[in-house]
Amino acid sequence: MDGFSTAAVGNALVFTSDNGGHTPEQMAEMALNKIMIVSSSAPPAIRDQAIEYREKLKEVLVFYMNKMAENERTTILALLNQQGQSDTAEIIRRLMAIGTSAIEVSGTNYTAGGAAIASATIGLGDNSSSVPTAFIDMADVTFSSATITNARGALIYNSTLANAGTAGDTTHAATPAVCVINFGGDSSSSAGNFTVTMPTNDANSALIRIA
Repeated sequence: MDGFSTAAVGNALVFTSDNGGHTPEQMAEMALNKIMIVSSSAPPAIRDQAIEYREKLKEVLVFYMNKMAENERTTILALLNQQGQSDTAEIIRRLMAIGTSAIEVSGTNYTAGGAAIASATIGLGDNSSSVPTAFIDMADVTFSSATITNARGALIYNSTLANAGTAGDTTHAATPAVCVINFGGDSSSSAGNFTVTMPTNDANSALIRIA
């Protein structure tokens, strides 16, 4: 999310965000507005105690909301494993556990952080069930004359949110990740082209599809 704001509409309080869902901190704030309101006209001693109590309650809510999100991700990993997608589950698990930099490949003519996708456009067509489907048409990414060893997959992410979820950034969701491509095994190149090949860009196979 690029922004987070509130607006009073009558007796209702509206929370808005841009480019993503609300963070646990923001969800906790919304919950607290349902639980308690500290009046600005309350006696100072009582008001200060109430504000302190509210902040402690928010800490508890944020903690368990993060635990809930963690539990949901664990459930997703279990479902992927059950469906025979253990490689994809392992990539996601490792990203969750230790972050992308610790497992990012390195090598000649590979730049840390990867390379920008040259083109990404929106397409529209009917899928095999004749359902109108919007999809993202992405170009392949090639690292020329590169030496890369044992790459297992690729992470497509929004580089403008590179610090999302860090201690200094409380306005964005926990990750800038868009999707993960599973290579199905280790891939390497030796002083040659290493290409991340996108799936066929159509309504049936494109990497990102909305029917």
